[in-house]
Amino acid sequence: MSKARILIVEDNHVNRDMYCHMVTAMGHTPSGAADGEAGLELLEKKDFDLVLLDIMMPGMTGLEMLKILRERVDMQTLPVILLSALDSPEDVAKGLSFGANDYMTKPANLKVFQRRVENQLSLKQMSDERAAMLATVQEANDFKNTLMRMASHDLRSPVQSIGLILNLLRDALADDNESMEMLAMARRLANNMEDMITDFLDMELAQDGELTVNCDMVPVLPAVRDVLANLYHTAQEKGVTIHNDVPDVMVYADETRLRQVLNNLVSNAIKYTPPYTPVTISGAPASGMFELHVRDSGKGIAPDEVDKLFQPFGKLSTRPTAGESSTGLGLWIVKSLMEAQHGTVYYNTDYTSGADFCVVFPLVESLPQEKPAV
Repeated sequence: MSKARILIVEDNHVNRDMYCHMVTAMGHTPSGAADGEAGLELLEKKDFDLVLLDIMMPGMTGLEMLKILRERVDMQTLPVILLSALDSPEDVAKGLSFGANDYMTKPANLKVFQRRVENQLSLKQMSDERAAMLATVQEANDFKNTLMRMASHDLRSPVQSIGLILNLLRDALADDNESMEMLAMARRLANNMEDMITDFLDMELAQDGELTVNCDMVPVLPAVRDVLANLYHTAQEKGVTIHNDVPDVMVYADETRLRQVLNNLVSNAIKYTPPYTPVTISGAPASGMFELHVRDSGKGIAPDEVDKLFQPFGKLSTRPTAGESSTGLGLWIVKSLMEAQHGTVYYNTDYTSGADFCVVFPLVESLPQEKPAV
């Protein structure tokens, strides 16, 4: 074990000198303090690996010093061994409840003293090594996340440009069936890549706690119409028809996050519904809330897999019906986005004609006069 720095807080100078001698004989470096105030001053000026603290001292007692010390530093970072007379078990118990790591009775037995000091120093060393390892792992993880975020941002722009070019080519080659089939395939691949990039970016924001929301009164119907317009070509290429039965109501939400939720749920429904079948979006007020349902005509979720929904990278037996990609992040991102807006999302197990995902927002007309804090 490396040489440790040990603070001895003891008002009796004979005992203090004896403990300093015992610590030096163990190969460590002692420092002495005659009372609690002096001990705290030394702790402000120097770093120590262990404190030996007498309970009964004039002025500031050991327990009072310990209470102040534990407000500044935890048990793993700076262990404390109480030094107690044999007739003070209540003080020892109180000291342990205040955050002491161990205690020894006075006068100290040399072998017991050595063992208890070395035990606490060993535990601190293991704690320090673990903290250093975790810091290294966190640093590597932060670096990885930064690289992923940069790469995702750099990839999103060219992928979106590719999609725009493919749309222009489709209009120019409308009479060439073979070219149209190839363009449709290229468009699907571009859509898949853009979805993956968006999912990974949203995942990073959710994991880092950087999902920001600005809730206000938001009309649902225009948001739904915009999302459906953006997904029109994706649905058309698969022959999927989308029925919009959402009423014109106002909810309390973040408009950008609301559109993200709708985009994830509707694009999922298009992926998992068979070609040439319908997807339905509907909504209705319910007990002061607004419930918006997105339903497809696919196989739905197996009962024994419902608990796996809304988990990151959750893989279910249900697969996209036309070879589309799936990161396993979409529903988890929806859940994170809804929680950030103080809303909820759930899977409706009573629906038997496909999958039915429902998101729930507060209706504006049912809100109190003061908007809920976000």
